[in-house]
Amino acid sequence: MGIEVGNIEVGKYYVTAWGEIRRVLEISAGKVTYDARGKTAEGGSWASRTTVGDGRFANDVEREVPCDYDPNPALRWRG
Repeated sequence: MGIEVGNIEVGKYYVTAWGEIRRVLEISAGKVTYDARGKTAEGGSWASRTTVGDGRFANDVEREVPCDYDPNPALRWRG
């Protein structure tokens, strides 16, 4: 599905169809640098930086999400 290239912003978080959360670190010369984590914010560590073309990034993500996004919050244990 994807988003519009013009909607990509530094400091924002986006989710892919497979549940990866991407945090945009830099946008420069048609390229987006981001780091990524798995589906949940708890215990998830950020992977190393990746740089791709802005068109590819926009195509790979589905929408912007909050930094603590969890696709299944009702399933998380809250002790």
